[in-house]
Amino acid sequence: MVLCRAVGGCAVSRPQVFNDGTGDGVRAVDGRHAPRKGDMTAEARNGYFGNANPHLWSSPCWYAHDLGAMLHRTGRLIPTTGVRMSRGSSMRCGDSVYRFNHDTKGTGGTWERIS
Repeated sequence: MVLCRAVGGCAVSRPQVFNDGTGDGVRAVDGRHAPRKGDMTAEARNGYFGNANPHLWSSPCWYAHDLGAMLHRTGRLIPTTGVRMSRGSSMRCGDSVYRFNHDTKGTGGTWERIS
């Protein structure tokens, strides 16, 4: 915390902030960053960077991680904000909506952009 003097001589505490370069906003120096409820941008970014998917299959976090991996495979931009579940097995990523099409052979499925 940094103490700054306000007019009148009373001390007001204000956390120092910095931009960590990830594009997802400003964080406090101690790393505090409260994402919006249901925001799975971190999981999508982990998938984009090629990390293994540790999440339970078909959970919202699994979908977000797999969507991030698909965005990397297809040469799309890194997800920065607004990755969240939509209806069914669809996910919103920024202004786009992607749907996961489950196949019947048990080999996974594919993503398609629907808007």
